[in-house]
Amino acid sequence: MRGSLLSPDAELLVDDYATRLGAGETTHNGRAIEERFIRHSNTPELVLVNGTTALAAFSPGKARIVFSFTIENRKVVRVEMIADPARLSGLEIARVEG
Repeated sequence: MRGSLLSPDAELLVDDYATRLGAGETTHNGRAIEERFIRHSNTPELVLVNGTTALAAFSPGKARIVFSFTIENRKVVRVEMIADPARLSGLEIARVEG
């Protein structure tokens, strides 16, 4: 994973709703996370979630999935995939204009 922003042992946390939608389950493998992210993300946009940088995929103007990141020593060590509508409705999501 030369040049990757993901730690080789990064963790992907997938909520139950995302799992039911086919996003897979929690994993602890940077390469697998990269492959799953590419396969399942539908052109995510840069957003702020409660003031913190994240990515989100939108479907008719509404966030349908959010990817939040934990970074340590300049590497992503955790990605949380949030798709549960109840959880999403509790987040303040703002698109970043580019």
